[in-house]
Amino acid sequence: RKPGIRNLSSGAMVRVALQNGPGPVDLLSHQHPDQRGPVGAKLAALMAHLGRDTWIEAPFHCAYGVNIHLGDRVYLNAGCVLLDTAELRIGAGSMLGPQVQIYCPNHHKDREKRISGLERARSVIVGEDVWIGGG
Repeated sequence: RKPGIRNLSSGAMVRVALQNGPGPVDLLSHQHPDQRGPVGAKLAALMAHLGRDTWIEAPFHCAYGVNIHLGDRVYLNAGCVLLDTAELRIGAGSMLGPQVQIYCPNHHKDREKRISGLERARSVIVGEDVWIGGG
């Protein structure tokens, strides 16, 4: 297995998701901005790193949150999806437009391995001061 690549069966992913529960992401999506602030306290606690002056608009979805590293002044517009089945880093000053989706998981191209549920996860790194327009 190559460094930075994890093999996860879909069953393992579901078990981890159920253990973590959807609470922090749901709270961000259903709280009034005045109540949740720029990110939401529970979602911020879930993430690996959250830089200063970072803002995540609702709705937002992530696979786990624990693999997400957001630099200072990162802005994620409404509807962003970060599937962080591996390390996912977004550098300082970067901005993602509405509906941008970044995926770490990759289903195997070999039919038999894909049918068996084998999934690979590769790290994604977005540099500093990057703008990704709407998805």
